[in-house]
Amino acid sequence: MSRKVDSITITLLFSIVFFLGILFYLNEKSKNEQNYSQYHNKLETLKGLQKDFDAFIYSSLNFTNYDNISAQLLEFDTILEELQRSDISDIYSMKLQEELQKISNAYETQSDILEYNKSLNAMIVNSIHYLYDLRESILETEEADEILFLLMQLFSGLEEQKELLGTLLKNIPDGDNIDVTLFYKHSKILLSNIQNLEEPLLEYKELNMENKIITTMLTLEQSNALKSKRYQQLNLFFILGVIILLSILIFLYQKSLRQKEQMQLASTVFDNTEEGIVVTDVNQKIISVNKAFENILGYTSEECQGLTPKIFQSQNHEAHFYKKCGQK
Repeated sequence: MSRKVDSITITLLFSIVFFLGILFYLNEKSKNEQNYSQYHNKLETLKGLQKDFDAFIYSSLNFTNYDNISAQLLEFDTILEELQRSDISDIYSMKLQEELQKISNAYETQSDILEYNKSLNAMIVNSIHYLYDLRESILETEEADEILFLLMQLFSGLEEQKELLGTLLKNIPDGDNIDVTLFYKHSKILLSNIQNLEEPLLEYKELNMENKIITTMLTLEQSNALKSKRYQQLNLFFILGVIILLSILIFLYQKSLRQKEQMQLASTVFDNTEEGIVVTDVNQKIISVNKAFENILGYTSEECQGLTPKIFQSQNHEAHFYKKCGQK
């Protein structure tokens, strides 16, 4: 009976520990899904911001709200810093920290280029407006119109007439019209500013920031796929564990039912036999006696409990007789 209770108790304790392990596993799996979603969304945001930066720096005649660009730069920097301070590399892969550092290093250069481009682009746009205003005060507008047209082409990325534009602006016409002089001088300044956009643009292209962000996203996805595969294996383990535990519990329950039936049968025999029966523990202490015993000797079961059968010895037998009986 004690072995049955012990086996059931041990099985139940193991089941409790096992199901606590399942709860812990489900919690960790849920946290991983939340972490992945959070990190993936942040990288997607960086990718979207990078597309906005590319659109700004590659666009022509860009009359942009520079406050928006400044806000996007701040958002990019904040998200990148959050990712670097997070435990993304501990959860997924140390390679992610290296790739985030590459993005951070490139971003420092990119940020400087964008700020330079902002200021230079603002100067160019303002110069264009100023040149159009000057043109209105110039009587001979044919050459001025050609210069403006060529400047706009160059600003739009069309450099076929670059030499012609340089030739037109080489010599400032003589005359007393200060507007003409200012028009040519500012046209030269505008040409210089447009040409100054080319070098940082090449450096910007070499940074290839979008590709760096996409590479980081792929690394995150691959690492998460490996973790998902391990979770699938754990799913199978826990399913098999539940099946085995249920099988063991069913077996123990059926075994306890059979033992209960046997105990009921033994109890029936114990209570209904005509012979007196005494049940003792390992220390020869009486645990119980049956009805026949009570009827024969006149002692109740309660009176006998805790005593030893020695109280029933008579003086009709030698000591070795009782010793032999005790051994039986």
